[in-house]
Amino acid sequence: MHTGKCLKTMYIHKEGETSAVYSVVISFDNTLIASSHGNRTIMLWDIITGKHLKTLHGHTGRVWSVSI
Repeated sequence: MHTGKCLKTMYIHKEGETSAVYSVVISFDNTLIASSHGNRTIMLWDIITGKHLKTLHGHTGRVWSVSI
């Protein structure tokens, strides 16, 4: 049942990170969140635990959007 009540708040940054978050997307199977950042990275997160899983490096510019 959908109530509109907030179930969890996630902070889409690793501790100490200060770059802007440009885009956030939830995977179709509701297991992952991907976020793109101004520091030229994409971060993957476990949607249930909120745990940071992996950071993807190597982009030469800002990553304005992300899709899974």
